[in-house]
Amino acid sequence: MSAAVDVLLVEDHAGDVILVQEALAPFGNQLRLHVAGDGVQALQLLTDPAFPCPRFVLMDLHTPRMGALEVLAELRQPGPWAALPVVVYSSSAHAADARRAYEVGANAYLIKPDGLDRFVDMLQTTVRFWLMTFPGDGLSPRPE
Repeated sequence: MSAAVDVLLVEDHAGDVILVQEALAPFGNQLRLHVAGDGVQALQLLTDPAFPCPRFVLMDLHTPRMGALEVLAELRQPGPWAALPVVVYSSSAHAADARRAYEVGANAYLIKPDGLDRFVDMLQTTVRFWLMTFPGDGLSPRPE
């Protein structure tokens, strides 16, 4: 990978943000992680022309003001963000939560595993998958 890839993390808990940052540190300068504290801020960033277009979004299911389901409902409207990959994660293993996330357009629903090592492994595997699966060459959702 020659240029850094931008990834948007939507997470309201500072401890989880630090954990994600540390988990993704091995990607070095290949990845730039941007953080939004909730869904409202995420949508503001995505509509800001100065904000770099992310390759994908990693989003906690529940954030204040606007959660992942509401953000997905906005992003999946016809327009520039309809195809932006969004990975939702949660500590909830309820099938109804996963089903609803998929119904509104999540590309993946991940259940946070118990244990720090397993969580880090899940994050790193997820990032590797989306970097290889959705290379972004000419696929930027932001209109020119």
